[in-house]
Amino acid sequence: MPHENRLLFSCEGIVMKEYINEALKQYTENGKYPWHMPGHKRKSIGDDFFDNMMRRDFTEARGLDDMHDPELFMKETLRELTELYGTKATYMMVNGSTGGVLAAIYACTNYGDHIIVARNCHKSVYNAITINGLIPHYIVSDVESHGICMAVDPEAVKAEVSGLLKAGIVPKAVVITSPTYEGIISDISAIKAAIKSACGLMMKTIPPNSENDSEVPDIPLIVDGAHGAHLPFYNRFCNRIDESDRDKEDVCTDVVSGDKLDVAGRNQADIYIESTHKTLPALTQTGLIHVNNEKYVDRLEKYLKIFQSSSPSYLFVQSIEKAVGYALCNPQIWVQYRENIKGFRNKMSGLKNLKLFEPFEGIYDDTRLVIFTDMGGRKLEQILDDRYGLVVEMAAGSYVILITSVMDEEKDFDRLFAALKEIDHEEKPAGEEEKPERNKVRDKLSVPDMKWSPSEAEKSADNAELVRLSEAAGMIAMEYVFSYPPGIPVVVPGEVICEDVISRIQEMVDAGLNMTGVHFAGKEPEIYLKCVK
Repeated sequence: MPHENRLLFSCEGIVMKEYINEALKQYTENGKYPWHMPGHKRKSIGDDFFDNMMRRDFTEARGLDDMHDPELFMKETLRELTELYGTKATYMMVNGSTGGVLAAIYACTNYGDHIIVARNCHKSVYNAITINGLIPHYIVSDVESHGICMAVDPEAVKAEVSGLLKAGIVPKAVVITSPTYEGIISDISAIKAAIKSACGLMMKTIPPNSENDSEVPDIPLIVDGAHGAHLPFYNRFCNRIDESDRDKEDVCTDVVSGDKLDVAGRNQADIYIESTHKTLPALTQTGLIHVNNEKYVDRLEKYLKIFQSSSPSYLFVQSIEKAVGYALCNPQIWVQYRENIKGFRNKMSGLKNLKLFEPFEGIYDDTRLVIFTDMGGRKLEQILDDRYGLVVEMAAGSYVILITSVMDEEKDFDRLFAALKEIDHEEKPAGEEEKPERNKVRDKLSVPDMKWSPSEAEKSADNAELVRLSEAAGMIAMEYVFSYPPGIPVVVPGEVICEDVISRIQEMVDAGLNMTGVHFAGKEPEIYLKCVK
């Protein structure tokens, strides 16, 4: 419904109205509740920062500091963050994890290098591969019955590294995502150990004093942990704190002087990237990047300057500092958060049709809510929004994803469950033949044959033509095809389109997912892809 826009400027008949502010004002007044990022959930943490934003929106100026070359108070903040997380160096980011991923991959590689990548990585990883001319080699995870990728297998990483080394190729980095969009956590320590083991075994096969005799290759592990900024605090406080005999001051001292904020061996990663805005109360597009190998510090600093604004707003860096400080010094909110999550999950177990994802193996972030439904993810998303004013993060073919954060209160979980309980009573169960067997491994994520690297494919982009999906088998893809969120590709430029790719794209379109790289044309729109023969 149209709304009036308050006049901002008028000059010689040219007017500017507050379209953005008025639209957001209307949206926030409609009672909708966000079960998606950012983690602050539009709530204040009780600090005057959020009430005085415009007065604190600075950038580098005389008497202040420069995020890219800190000498004053930002330098002290970075020192504290480095100490807190137990890293070699920690940096604040204002271009989200995307900027961090690009900087990390560039810090570890040069143009034309080979790189090992988990196939379910975010599109930012693939963008780095394309623009830096890298040659990707993929690690493929098991996929459960609804299409959710499981954890990265350390043995698969070891096998891929070993295979490349035996072929005379030294991959310059291994890149994985942990936790994933759905909350699957990989064992980072085991993966790093697998990389070292593969390198060590390879060197033992080289005769001493041969031409190939050299140092054991140091292959860095880069982890895109965009969705895991909350985990250090959540795991630390909820697993090790009994509030009955420990107060806040004792807890904070213990965290700083203990084993730091290391979760699932995340500090074994050479570079770990996380989005503070996703699950902590920080502004959108903020993040942290942690370095645990001094070898990459200088190059990372160089590329962080390239892939981020040269004039970062102080609002972003202040919100990072505020969010981390709030998370660290309020252990009771994490204990309450844990109780809210446990209570919600217990109540959900009593529903007949709507079911939460409970992995049958590995490590899982139980704060991430993945709800399976036989009515289809898009339908459930629509009902929750239209009828109850509850907005989910993402809808897939047979499930929805809700991002919780420490800012979600008990009343918010109660409101969500009440809605889901009503929907559960109304939903008609699918026939047994229609139901996938939940949480069972369906298959491995298929990877099409690679004809060209993504950067080589980019050179032939001008020769691409739109081809009907049904006729695209055997042709070379010229665009990434993925649903967003989360941005994991079905096919990558330079790969040969096969029947499996065609069926997966058709399934995703039929499920109503937001697709990139898919084109529609004709009176009765057909699906087309950009390809070359």
